[in-house]
Amino acid sequence: MSAAWRLSELGYRVTVLEKEGAIGGMGKTIRLGKYAVDYGPHTFHIRETDESRKIHEAIRPFFGTDPLVLTRGTRVRLRGKEYVYPLEMLQVLAGVSPLLAARIVFDYAAATVKSLVAPPTKEHSFEEWGVRNLGRTLYDLCFGLYSARVWGLPTSQISSKQAQRVAKLNLKNVVLRALGLKADPLTYFTKYMYPRKGISVLYENMAAEVRKKGNCLLLDSPVVRLERDEGRLARVIVLRGGREETIESDGVLSTLPLPALVDMISPALPPEVAQHAARLRYRSLKLIYIALKRPRLTDYHWV
Repeated sequence: MSAAWRLSELGYRVTVLEKEGAIGGMGKTIRLGKYAVDYGPHTFHIRETDESRKIHEAIRPFFGTDPLVLTRGTRVRLRGKEYVYPLEMLQVLAGVSPLLAARIVFDYAAATVKSLVAPPTKEHSFEEWGVRNLGRTLYDLCFGLYSARVWGLPTSQISSKQAQRVAKLNLKNVVLRALGLKADPLTYFTKYMYPRKGISVLYENMAAEVRKKGNCLLLDSPVVRLERDEGRLARVIVLRGGREETIESDGVLSTLPLPALVDMISPALPPEVAQHAARLRYRSLKLIYIALKRPRLTDYHWV
């Protein structure tokens, strides 16, 4: 939906096809009894960078009237104790045993010296990034084991791009945070924005803008086939009201899982492409919503 809005702003003709009966996909708000809940946590983090400010200014009108701008409340639970995230080095060292604190400091110092003496040309895995930026001990305690469980893979097999979500703990940031000053805006941020009536507000308002530009959004319209012609996807076949309809296309932007997308393309792609697509794995996610008879459970939004 974000791409459709942006393309509409640039003057392109756009048709959005949505399998479900509501806008938002996996980022929408749903009703569970008298409660409105999102598909998992969805917030817009406000970073102190020029790029973030431009995006914030562009999409701010879509958050509805009086959106919530809240202070980030995230905690890491480590050996029975909770620590502020992004991690505060002094708080971690004061909370663990002296022996563990010494290991954290030694490994972190060694990793920092190594980075200064031999800067990496490229970090290929999540593990390489974590050990170089956090030190082996702190990385294993807070991120290594956790990430392996979440993704079901050793972190040596997870791309370093996934580690970009983890706040760096380099020496500069440690000193700045200890002095109460702003640290690296790319990894440290304290504010986030959220629509008062759920994340669907953002996408519903984008959809309204797309329609205002004369473009089309089709709900309850699953794609059944993509036809290619001379090396491009020329037609999209969609199921509407039990009948197949054909939509001519100059280009296709898809959020379908790649294995499913490859299977839908006709004529079929070369066998090696299909084989590679079939080998792609995914990690399923189960969301559990629990209603409690109390006004608030915690001030944290993520533990």
